[in-house]
Amino acid sequence: MNKKLKAYLTFILVSLAIGGLSAFLTRNNMNIFDTVTKPPLTPPAIVFPIVWSILYVLMGIGAARVYLKNPNSSAISVFGVNLF
Repeated sequence: MNKKLKAYLTFILVSLAIGGLSAFLTRNNMNIFDTVTKPPLTPPAIVFPIVWSILYVLMGIGAARVYLKNPNSSAISVFGVNLF
């Protein structure tokens, strides 16, 4: 496996894992979303995990691109703090 592919897979999987962990930790609070009065254009609840997954994948791609350009960039540290 080449360096680029490994970097992309690593950052995407770490991002998705952190997103999955946050979803797991808040899973019991999703019933609150159903009880709140929402505006008429609010998307259905199924849209949120799909969109968040796409966002985490894009975050992983962005982080991998930064890492491949400059592995010692402080932006990677900021990315890690942001995920935390």
